[in-house]
Amino acid sequence: PLDVVLSADIIFVSIPISALEGFLRTHGKLIHKDAFVVDVCSVKAEPVAWMTKHLPPSVDILATHPLFGPHSTKGGTTFDSLPMVISPIRIRNQKRLHTLLQWFRKEKITLHTVSPIAHDQEMARSQAMAFLFGKLGMKLGLHTGRFDTKGTKLLLENQAIVSEDTSQLFEDMFRFNPFAQEMLEQVSLELTQIRKELSHV
Repeated sequence: PLDVVLSADIIFVSIPISALEGFLRTHGKLIHKDAFVVDVCSVKAEPVAWMTKHLPPSVDILATHPLFGPHSTKGGTTFDSLPMVISPIRIRNQKRLHTLLQWFRKEKITLHTVSPIAHDQEMARSQAMAFLFGKLGMKLGLHTGRFDTKGTKLLLENQAIVSEDTSQLFEDMFRFNPFAQEMLEQVSLELTQIRKELSHV
């Protein structure tokens, strides 16, 4: 039951990015006053702003982005050397943070401490672009063929990974990361430029 979850010592909030602020606005003040809240959003700056705004000042906050999912972890059976971004935002209980990070390391997760803004900038050029090109491949109906090059196989592999995630994650990744929106605009401009260049060939 939700009231039991909200009274826990450590709470992992794992819901869609677009639903996070509404959840925090409605339930934030009900969270145990000495709780440790950890989010797992693929975007960091906006969720951090929401958590800071809607959670009681006494609640510790750790922003994280596990850069893996069921495919990478083989159904949650291994986390060996998989990367995870962490951003300690508001930590009063250092011992509890240390215990949690030690647990991640015990699972062999590789931790990277990065600011929320730096995270979003980098993800706009990596994860968001991977999702974009995977989504394009799905819409274009790309599939394996007899003469696939190595590059084609890698594109199709990315497309298969992206297909396992929800459309909501794709939309939220671009809606709530302004750097991803900038990259999307840049892709559009580059496509226009390529069409112009090819028209003169």
